[in-house]
Amino acid sequence: MTTGGTDAEFGPLEYEKDLSITSSGLMVRGLIAGLVMVFGVVGIVGGLQADRLPLVGIGAAMILIAPAAWYFLAYRNRIGRFRFYRHGLESTTATGTSRLAYNDVVTFTFNATRVYVSRVYSHTDVLMEFKPETGPAVVYHSQDRDQNDDLAQVRERLSQAVAKRIENQLHSGQAVEWCEGLRLTPAGLEIPG
Repeated sequence: MTTGGTDAEFGPLEYEKDLSITSSGLMVRGLIAGLVMVFGVVGIVGGLQADRLPLVGIGAAMILIAPAAWYFLAYRNRIGRFRFYRHGLESTTATGTSRLAYNDVVTFTFNATRVYVSRVYSHTDVLMEFKPETGPAVVYHSQDRDQNDDLAQVRERLSQAVAKRIENQLHSGQAVEWCEGLRLTPAGLEIPG
């Protein structure tokens, strides 16, 4: 979804995507965790009645693991929003907000996989990874049903920014890591051997 708005540092907003888990999705995951906990209680009670300690241990583990799994698989990801601006991006999750200027992106990876179910198109998995010189990478992942021209423009703009940075480094005589094991140098491609 594209909305209006401008960021003081990154300029106009070009594309925004809400990646939050819906309240119904959160509830379904909570119900599954609750059922696992019920089975855990049944395991403990049955194990104690039959004097089978391994069953008690399994039941206790289910009771302890279910809430933790729910937290990591659902609650922690309940908030998710990605904003792509003209000169940078912002990722907001339940654990915080990450901001990254396109000029600071050292490596940009884009992958789009069309998914078919029973030979019928379902959606496209879109994965983008933005790696800065220092700090953790910022990852965008979504499942989109329709082609998104706004996101394609953001991808092109970012690719051009990374290419310009590489070009500037090469013109100044610096080598650039291209991919694992390969470097671009002002003289050409360097392959370790």
